[in-house]
Amino acid sequence: MKDAGAGAIVNISSIAGMLGAVGGIAYCTSKFAVRGMTKVAAVELGPDRIRVNSIHPGGILTDAGANDLFSDE
Repeated sequence: MKDAGAGAIVNISSIAGMLGAVGGIAYCTSKFAVRGMTKVAAVELGPDRIRVNSIHPGGILTDAGANDLFSDE
């Protein structure tokens, strides 16, 4: 990308990397790490016209997940 004169990197994290989640210390730690790595890479590569961003998608409630969440068991 440096040789090309510009570029873009997109890292995939999770909403857990922004907010945290109960019972998910290892998962949240790894997602916060992706977020931090992205910020450092953006600072280091920005002068070379390489953009670095991360996206943090949230969960999607599906019928299968709803059954687990709202179960009487």
